[in-house]
Amino acid sequence: MVAQRYIFHVCHFIMAVVMLACVTSCHKDDADCGDPSEMPQDSVPKPEEKKKTENGLPIIMITTPDGRAIQSKETYIEGATVTVINEDSTEAFSAKTKIRGRGNTSWLLMPKKSYKLKLEKAHSFFGEAEDKEWVLIANYCDKAMIRNALALYMGQQSTLDYTSSFHFVDLELNGIPQGTYMLAEQIKAAQHRVDVGDDGYLVVVESHSSNDEVTFKVSNLPVDVTLKSPKVKADSEEAKYAQAFMQHASEVLFSNKFLDPDDGYKKYIDMDSFAEWYVINEIARNMDAVMYGSCYMHFRKDGKLTMGPIWDFDIAFGNVNYNDGWKTDGFWVKRSNFMGRLFKDPAFVQKVKERMNYYHSNKQLYIDFIDSMANAIYKSQEANEQIWHTMNEDIWPCYTVYGSYEAEVNHLKEWLDKRMDWLQKEIQEMK
Repeated sequence: MVAQRYIFHVCHFIMAVVMLACVTSCHKDDADCGDPSEMPQDSVPKPEEKKKTENGLPIIMITTPDGRAIQSKETYIEGATVTVINEDSTEAFSAKTKIRGRGNTSWLLMPKKSYKLKLEKAHSFFGEAEDKEWVLIANYCDKAMIRNALALYMGQQSTLDYTSSFHFVDLELNGIPQGTYMLAEQIKAAQHRVDVGDDGYLVVVESHSSNDEVTFKVSNLPVDVTLKSPKVKADSEEAKYAQAFMQHASEVLFSNKFLDPDDGYKKYIDMDSFAEWYVINEIARNMDAVMYGSCYMHFRKDGKLTMGPIWDFDIAFGNVNYNDGWKTDGFWVKRSNFMGRLFKDPAFVQKVKERMNYYHSNKQLYIDFIDSMANAIYKSQEANEQIWHTMNEDIWPCYTVYGSYEAEVNHLKEWLDKRMDWLQKEIQEMK
């Protein structure tokens, strides 16, 4: 690739020299120069049409110092460069960045890796609010490569406080194509992302955490809570407050007075956000959404525990071979302690009915979205397949092998159609 670019630039240099020689040898007074207005129309140079990128997607090119491989999800490689090429092949911007791996099981077991970027200066990639922190999601085990985007699309139409933006791109790492990726905003506490003000908190119920993060236990949650913001020590007043607040909210929720109009759970928990988050995750039958992983919550000091943002849906929407995750019938997220308890409140059930009605009424919109995204990334996924060869492979935790991209997309649409119909019927019949 380097040799090709070198030849390309040399050719352009020679052409420029020849053109300059022609121009400088032709003067106004020279009879042979002619009047440009009298030149044949076919001889008039036409503006060059803007070229599309090969696969029709923007290209993100990342170069690490000396071509170093990214081998850690804990330690950044410093001094890398990220360059963005628009769909029309023009350069959008180039910036210095740090880069590391990201993900838990996906980082350990899957050959196509996801990455975390931390730019030297805040920047927007495709019109989002400027920020330093971004993620590149590989979607390796989702052969349709649309499930995360579908969930985020639903989240963007929800009543949740914030949902990450996303854009499909082709990724090159040190000059080597890596296939189709999804660029998304890193979930973080910030005014333009999860806005928790100056004294708020962002936490995630997660079975994995980084070594430098504060974690604590809360009763009725099966795994630890990780404090994502603020970045403080475990013995700090902020960390102590976060744990005490969540613990008290959980105790009230599971107490005998949890429906008390004055001192019940609604004093500490934002019911509407939990209902909204529940419906999206139950539609997706998201395996991690039983308060096991990527279950984000946020709250301001003296405020209410609020659910969201939604995150991590590659092992969802029927793309699962365990816990009946491939089935379109049956409740899953409702089985968690927290959600099961909330369903004891008739007001919560009514809110879930309302929100399920909303999403079911827009079912065709989501099916059309799947088609739209599949068309947008079709050429890219063909190139992705040439690199990773996933279509005919039995990849964990995919339920089965469908053998082609078209079959993968059709299965996703059919699964979503049946899942939403089943949930609509069952939820509306709840008492």
